[in-house]
Amino acid sequence: MMNASAPAKSGPSNAMYNDLSALKSLDDGKNSDASIKAVAQQFESVFVKMMLDSMRDANAVFSEGSYLNSNETDFYQDMLDNQLSLTLSQGKGMGLADVIYRQLSQYNAKPQRVETLDQTTLSDRSVGPAVMQGQEIPASAGMAEGAQHSSLSTQHSALSTQHSELISFSTPEEFIQHLQPLADKVGRAMGVDPKALLAQAALETGWGKYINQNEQGASSYNLFNIKADARWSGDRISVATVEYNNGVAVRERAQFRAYNNFEESFNDYLKFISESPRYQQALEQGSNASQYATELQQAGYATDPRYADKIGQILSSNVFNTVRGA
Repeated sequence: MMNASAPAKSGPSNAMYNDLSALKSLDDGKNSDASIKAVAQQFESVFVKMMLDSMRDANAVFSEGSYLNSNETDFYQDMLDNQLSLTLSQGKGMGLADVIYRQLSQYNAKPQRVETLDQTTLSDRSVGPAVMQGQEIPASAGMAEGAQHSSLSTQHSALSTQHSELISFSTPEEFIQHLQPLADKVGRAMGVDPKALLAQAALETGWGKYINQNEQGASSYNLFNIKADARWSGDRISVATVEYNNGVAVRERAQFRAYNNFEESFNDYLKFISESPRYQQALEQGSNASQYATELQQAGYATDPRYADKIGQILSSNVFNTVRGA
């Protein structure tokens, strides 16, 4: 998730526009916060250079016929403008880098779950946007049909746990190909389009590149970032996260569930969704992946106000549909 505060820029005051090695150093291979800030600053530098070029062009008419006007003058002026554009973008700059940083940071974010409140008040529900605004989320009347609920739980317990694991994924294609069999199996058990599960897991983990780890670097295998509330008796890890409270991002530390492999993560997601009355309406829309995501958000699965939209973007992306053969 994105840090709501503006980035504090840092850059060497002696940076030179022709230092190509400095450009290469921007990519640390991890899409880190520092590299995003540096890239944003470079974009601002490019914008400043374009502005200076426009100013030079606008004043070109006044230099016609001047003895000082020559190709050499133009050459050195261009060198000066290149250096000026870099220097002017250092420090606070013009503010454009801040805007670019905030835009890029959202795609480097990992949406997380909301912490569960007092169980005597919320029963088996986790906290959602409506609860945070002081509104009670009514249980769906459809849960009176306990047969479907029991059937899902039975299928959940029947799923095997023998699946070779990768700890992380280098490409979206690898992520989809490895997890699609699990999504297909659990999707059938839930009555939900498997594409919805894959797209949600892709959003939650950045296509498997940012799966929560413990302090020793061991993977939690938590593909859906389900928090470890009072109902969870298994392993857990503590992770710094950002939640949205009435649309405002707030940084906090929370406990998340940890599994032994990705199949356990899928199985627990099945149990978590199917055994909670608040998600019954989402299950009823399971055949429509986009609508399922919308219902999940409305039921309070995530605090990110654009959660369903982001899942929809993944569902319609070329890489997602090409690999899945949709």
